Amino acid sequence: MGKEEFCEGCAYRQLKQKHHPPTGTMTKRWLERVHIDLCGPIPNSLGGNHYFLLIVDEHTHYIWVEFLPKKSDLFLWLRNWKLQVKWETSLKLQHLKSDGGMEFGSNEFKKWLTSEGVIHEISIPYKHEQNGLAERCIQNVSQQAMCQLFGANMSQGFWLYAVESVVYLINQSPTTALNNKTPYKAWVGKRPNIKCLHTFGEMGYVHILPETCKKWTKKSCPCWLLRYPLQSRNYKLWDPNQHMVVVSPNVNFDKSSNS
Repeated sequence: MGKEEFCEGCAYRQLKQKHHPPTGTMTKRWLERVHIDLCGPIPNSLGGNHYFLLIVDEHTHYIWVEFLPKKSDLFLWLRNWKLQVKWETSLKLQHLKSDGGMEFGSNEFKKWLTSEGVIHEISIPYKHEQNGLAERCIQNVSQQAMCQLFGANMSQGFWLYAVESVVYLINQSPTTALNNKTPYKAWVGKRPNIKCLHTFGEMGYVHILPETCKKWTKKSCPCWLLRYPLQSRNYKLWDPNQHMVVVSPNVNFDKSSNS
């Protein structure tokens, strides 16, 4: 059998994308490598935001999310995030992995990374698997957020709170990538408190302060759950009568509203 010759015509017509296996590199500590990706624009945002940025720590799989009105706000928020996690861990960010989007390629962004000693790893355009962790996270969060909205029968304008809720739940949920440990425990070092969990969009009756409540009137108002307590014990809810977001720790939830 003769040697197979290269066919230029076949190369033009039949060439397919090659499979690129994982690099196999394993991180050994927090912030050794983080993956970032931006999703948007998303229309009809309550509050004027049109993008959300996800940051995933490769070692713990912990996720941060930030909502942005425009792409140009990304750089400022990323600097603030880096200061926050450095204060929390006393560790330095080593590698930042992103796609080749213009928002990650500005001269100001490159200079900042160089001054901070951060190595920027950039995937080539349309090769999403090279930044697979962030890409899968964006897809997973987006799909689950849509399910949250549809399940609660809420409008698209609440997508920000649905995304925030999904990220919170992912961080609190065991994952096989960490041998069934939660990203929260891997990052913080303690078990998450899940006593505050309720269904997104669940009806809750918010206590009305006596100072603002008149005699012979109702002592609570029905609202829809938007966000779990993060750094405090306060729930964030939507008041459909006043068309406004309310924050309160005094909420009685009606679980029958989910059935």
